[in-house]
Amino acid sequence: MLIQFTVNNYKSIKDTVTLDLQAVSTVKEHSGHIIEALDDEFLPIAIIYGPNGSGKSNLLKAMEIVKGMVLEQIGGGEAIPFYFSKESRNDPTKFEIIFASDNAEYRYRLHIKQAQITYECLDRIPTDNWRRTCIFERKDEEVNLRKILKIEDKKFAEVTKVRSSETFLGRLIRLFPENKIISDVMNFFVSGLDFMQDEQNAEVLLTDALSQEDVWDLFRNMVAELDLDIVDLKVVGSKISVTHRIGDDEYEIPLEAESSGIRKTIYLLPVIANSLLKGQAVMLDSGMLELHPSILKHILGYYLDRNSNRRNAQLILTSYDMITLDKDFLRRDEIWFAARSEHQRTVLYSLADFVVEEDRINDKKYAKRYLEGVYGADPYIRHIINWNEVFLKLEKDDD
Repeated sequence: MLIQFTVNNYKSIKDTVTLDLQAVSTVKEHSGHIIEALDDEFLPIAIIYGPNGSGKSNLLKAMEIVKGMVLEQIGGGEAIPFYFSKESRNDPTKFEIIFASDNAEYRYRLHIKQAQITYECLDRIPTDNWRRTCIFERKDEEVNLRKILKIEDKKFAEVTKVRSSETFLGRLIRLFPENKIISDVMNFFVSGLDFMQDEQNAEVLLTDALSQEDVWDLFRNMVAELDLDIVDLKVVGSKISVTHRIGDDEYEIPLEAESSGIRKTIYLLPVIANSLLKGQAVMLDSGMLELHPSILKHILGYYLDRNSNRRNAQLILTSYDMITLDKDFLRRDEIWFAARSEHQRTVLYSLADFVVEEDRINDKKYAKRYLEGVYGADPYIRHIINWNEVFLKLEKDDD
């Protein structure tokens, strides 16, 4: 389960921003959404609203970098420092992710400078005594590995020979996947955290998810529940087709022949099904949310309802869709805003940070107040076009 993610000096993010999925104690509405675990309360959903260019997607990409670096899928060159400062290019990009398993809470920190890892640390707090233990700390290529992993002394020197471009955590996962603590951490990065940002990535996730019988069964039930008029789906190699029934006849067509909305719904549902069945946290970018508002709210409802979300699955998404920005649907701490400061820096904050009495009035909707600019993070429309000048110039050019 994802608890918190923090990033500093990455693309549009200059100053430290934190996405926190711990429930805010002062927020009392929709208590049925809360995930109770580790003697604390957590959230199943975080939706980030904001205009184009505010840095919403960069937050998700930052999390994807951490996963990719740990699993040795990408290099440190992906950790691009803040765009709009010459000084930032010489500073490390810093990531911190806090997550939990059934047995412990973990905090992993990773600093990257010019594609090289300058700092890395893994802490663990077991649920049986709540005492924090540092598993390892690494500065540049020097590693301090604690005995808690119970690695034989003769292997220590070999294990701690880490390249500046690789994560030490990734090295431990590769060398000791059977170790109880390392396996616990590995399961989170491999199976507990997934990303869906475009259709190419979505096709891979769909094929993988539908190879699992339980996911396939739930996917078919979801398709029937949402009345998509699809009776079957086939994946043969890289080809995906859907079957429609019209009267007594069935017609199979390639998925790419469907509308963009249907395609994205089909891509999304197996990932959602897998997430609910495995207790997985899924990051979803707004580009994959071309859905009818009723379908979108229904899918989000899977996570908000404890009857369907029994394994503490989570969904973090970026969105422009105002229909979900509703006090009758979401808690205030489930609503987040990304804004761009005057220095082009991403700022991230929760609606729970606001103390506005009017928000408690039933006839005042969050969406309306957002569009009124009360919460900030609204589109920037500053320089109004003088249409008279545009067409006057056009007429002069025509003459």
